[in-house]
Amino acid sequence: MEWKLALAGLLVGSLVGLTGMGGGSLMTPILIFLFGFNPSVAIGTDIFHGAVFKTVGAARHRRLGTVHARLSLWMFLASAPMSLVGVWLATWIKNHYGDSSDSVLGVLLGAALVAGGLGLLAKSAIGHTERPDAPFLLEKKHRWAAVTIGFSAA
Repeated sequence: MEWKLALAGLLVGSLVGLTGMGGGSLMTPILIFLFGFNPSVAIGTDIFHGAVFKTVGAARHRRLGTVHARLSLWMFLASAPMSLVGVWLATWIKNHYGDSSDSVLGVLLGAALVAGGLGLLAKSAIGHTERPDAPFLLEKKHRWAAVTIGFSAA
């Protein structure tokens, strides 16, 4: 099974590189449905992986000067508390549903993946014209969008 996991990782990594789609939205269902992993383990693995890699990526982008700090702060204002709510919710589900918590987490994971796919489609359909040489001024609508993105992406 180890070579199959390595192959799945290679395929997911290639798709992430080609599409920019998050690896967790691809690898987590693969771990659950193809390899029979417990949903709690698959989701927890994705969260841990994301925490490590996103921290390294954020540090690199900060060094390169490609981070808009104020915009990031507005996203953080919603995403940090929602991450804690997610951990609390997973614990509550485990305590409340016991052995059937995996099926509840599977349904929640499916709903989150569908919502993410719809968001990706909406982003593609909206499109935007941005001049790369124009300065980015953080307007009220940008702050609201950042908080909403932080809330939903946690």
